[in-house]
Amino acid sequence: MNETVTESGVESHRNKLKEVVSSLPEDLTKGVKISTFVGNGDPVIAICERVSNNEFDLVVMGTQGESRFEEIIFGSTTVDVMKQAICPVISIPPEAEFYGIKK
Repeated sequence: MNETVTESGVESHRNKLKEVVSSLPEDLTKGVKISTFVGNGDPVIAICERVSNNEFDLVVMGTQGESRFEEIIFGSTTVDVMKQAICPVISIPPEAEFYGIKK
């Protein structure tokens, strides 16, 4: 089920993404261009169109923690993007923890 987000909701999500990106450690983002996108409509179509227009080389998406049963019944935005995008897609489950990168 897709919900239409109000303009203030879109702006709220944009601000949250800016906070997340600015909180990333510099050693992880050095030399990496990070772009974010928030909008209305079908997320699979919006993401895949932007990827097809060469706006992204990699997509990183969170999952909602749906069970396999729920995914089969309701579908999964992340799974659909993984199937349709022409670039790699990394899926991050809600319980994931980041421990840093070892060289």
